[in-house]
Amino acid sequence: MFKELDIGGGDNPRNQNAIIMDLYYPNADIKHDANNIPYPFKDNTFDIVYLSHVLEHLDIHLSDNFKKIMREIIRITKPSGSIKIWTPYAASLAATWSNPEHRRPFVYHSFDWGDASKIGQDSHIDNKEWYRMEDLWKVNKVVLRFGRLYKMLGVQYLANKFSDIYEHFLTGFFQARSVEYELKKSLK
Repeated sequence: MFKELDIGGGDNPRNQNAIIMDLYYPNADIKHDANNIPYPFKDNTFDIVYLSHVLEHLDIHLSDNFKKIMREIIRITKPSGSIKIWTPYAASLAATWSNPEHRRPFVYHSFDWGDASKIGQDSHIDNKEWYRMEDLWKVNKVVLRFGRLYKMLGVQYLANKFSDIYEHFLTGFFQARSVEYELKKSLK
């Protein structure tokens, strides 16, 4: 049976059939604070886990907390299951820093530390021990999202095609609004 979980989905879940785990939404299927580990699910329960504009609100401003929460999400995801994440983009001052509840910024390569195949590639990770790399997932897709004008002008296409150039030189001129990630759980 195909099972989906929407963490923090509230009244706007990514899929109407997903189980909603939310501490504040009154109609949530599971009332649970996403900062509190363990989550109330067995290992390998869900085919897809959604986190739409949730991670930046969690107590993950410290690297160890971020890794613990991501390991917990991996624990409840089935082998070869997907984790779909949407967050504000770090360089978007309005989206990221205007909300006092946002605790951690996210950039194009924010999840490379969990994908051991990224060592020595464009992710700037050339030393597994230095970055404390783990083989938790494969980063299937990353998409920077822009407003309508920048999308029409081709900025979104170019920023995603040349993400390193965009992040190093152009974020101050053309600010992405959000970043989307799709991770696939590693088969260990």
